[in-house]
Amino acid sequence: LAHAGNKKGEKGEKGDGRGDRDRDGPSFPGFRGDRDDRDRMDRMDRMDQRPERSNGKGKGRGKGSKGTGDVDDALEDALSGHDGPLRLADFDFAARRFLGELRSRDRGDGGARFAEAMDMVLKYTSTKDRSSVRKWTAYVFTLLQKFDPALSEEIRERDQERRNKGAGRSRITRQASDDD
Repeated sequence: LAHAGNKKGEKGEKGDGRGDRDRDGPSFPGFRGDRDDRDRMDRMDRMDQRPERSNGKGKGRGKGSKGTGDVDDALEDALSGHDGPLRLADFDFAARRFLGELRSRDRGDGGARFAEAMDMVLKYTSTKDRSSVRKWTAYVFTLLQKFDPALSEEIRERDQERRNKGAGRSRITRQASDDD
């Protein structure tokens, strides 16, 4: 035989696509074969019955998240009444962080910058087709940066300071260990 993997018989015979595996199932543990699809569907059905947000500790809701659920709820509200191409998934971490900052400032000074930013994003995206924008997350974030360039620069500077502060700490730690 020219091909060692072809053990089904005559050259060119395809077989049933299962190779040499046992007919009762594969030999490695934990694999359930056809039952896997049924179990996956059962899990999906159970997920539909769960509440959307739980109070327990789960992924994405750690100590570092400051009201992102609040921003998510506001985004869902804004997008629910809009028929444009924009989706919730088009707001990545950076966009949500930007909007969260606007929202927290609105609470402090009684402003409506969050609503104004969302109106501007919805206005510019409503004329677009999904296929006309290559990266919706980047497009949405760019619109937000243009809405408030000063806030965008402030967030960028804050991030840079955090990075420099962290890098400085590790450099000092290295120097101290070299001196010993």
